[in-house]
Amino acid sequence: MAGLWSTIKQAAIIISKTFNIRKQTERIETHFIISSLERSEANAKDLLGFSVSHWGIENNLHRVRDTIFKEDVCNIICQKSQQINASIRNFAIFLLNKIHNSITAAIDKINQQISLAINIIKARI
Repeated sequence: MAGLWSTIKQAAIIISKTFNIRKQTERIETHFIISSLERSEANAKDLLGFSVSHWGIENNLHRVRDTIFKEDVCNIICQKSQQINASIRNFAIFLLNKIHNSITAAIDKINQQISLAINIIKARI
């Protein structure tokens, strides 16, 4: 464990405030960042940018999984089955991204030409 701590070069705190207009409530979230980058390699603005980029990727992936694959309404109880199902969804997203950078456009393309999907699966990834 000591090896892990020795790689930490910087730490930061991001405090974000959001206001729900409908409910008239404010929510404050605190996020902690640790980095192996020296201050000369990444300043506070860079660390914030890295965090924003990470959450952009995370949010886009979950949006696709929730809207296209309806993951939130899936009622699988067994944890192993949930993990397998999530892996299959991730693999499907990976394959669909090979066809088009828009998942819905890729699905439309496959619906028009099923052989495209078969060729993607048969090809070396």
